[in-house]
Amino acid sequence: MNAHSISVIIHTKNAEKTIEKAMNSVRSWVNEVLVIDMSSTDATVKLAKKLGAGVHIVADQGYADPARNEALKLAKSAWTLVLDADEEIPPTLAEYLQQIARNGGADAYFLPRKNMIFGKWAKTGWWPDYIIRFFRSGAVQWSPGVHGTPVTKGKTAYVPVQEELAILHHNYGSVEQFVDRMNVYTSLQAKEHAEEKPLLRAGADEFFRRFYKEKGHEQGVYGLALSFLQTMYMVTLEIKRWEKAGILDEKKSEALEKEMRMIGKHLRYWIADMHVHTSGSLVGKTYWRARRKFCL
Repeated sequence: MNAHSISVIIHTKNAEKTIEKAMNSVRSWVNEVLVIDMSSTDATVKLAKKLGAGVHIVADQGYADPARNEALKLAKSAWTLVLDADEEIPPTLAEYLQQIARNGGADAYFLPRKNMIFGKWAKTGWWPDYIIRFFRSGAVQWSPGVHGTPVTKGKTAYVPVQEELAILHHNYGSVEQFVDRMNVYTSLQAKEHAEEKPLLRAGADEFFRRFYKEKGHEQGVYGLALSFLQTMYMVTLEIKRWEKAGILDEKKSEALEKEMRMIGKHLRYWIADMHVHTSGSLVGKTYWRARRKFCL
């Protein structure tokens, strides 16, 4: 095995519209391209074979994670790069990854990811969206479940947060696509064993994190829309978990009132925090810092 060789694993399901861009972004500089296809019914497999990929068909379980570990066993190179079919590797990142393969360093690398949502770069709340995707073969395994967390062996490192060194991810193309995927993934996640969270808290925590902490408000209405959609995802997931547990009809008015008070406290905190970072005067910053501290 060449110590500098790189295999690319691309997971696909009816990806005829994106597979060519994904493959063309890697096939000229890697040693092997493996397409792991979840029984596509369109031209995905035909296109992948035409472009020189080794294609392996797996059962469609609704999402890629169950096939990841088996796919890793097929890679024959010293290094492995994992891509989804709606992702691309820009030339600058390709050069950077080749340098890593030549020079060594860590065993697994977190790569930043540039998420294009509704045709626009989601710079806040979704950036740098670090994700483990490049590693020495055998250094990473995926844990079970939807969006399972990769388990690593050895040293990990982070590729610098630079746009030209980020995976280009053509994420949701429309609100309709977001809602469709949300319904599929929340149903899958609801089947996993997890304790039900308070509904208001689940939604509020997600919204405050996206819109305030991760500065979604800096992208105006676009950032607000994305924050609301992600909040809807989390609330839908928790409602499905409550439905599965048979507790949707329970009355917990005291707990609900406590949640609402806590949400109000969080809201006041994040509004004050936003003013701390946007106020143009020292007096203003001092005032809002005091307000923020009062909310803790």
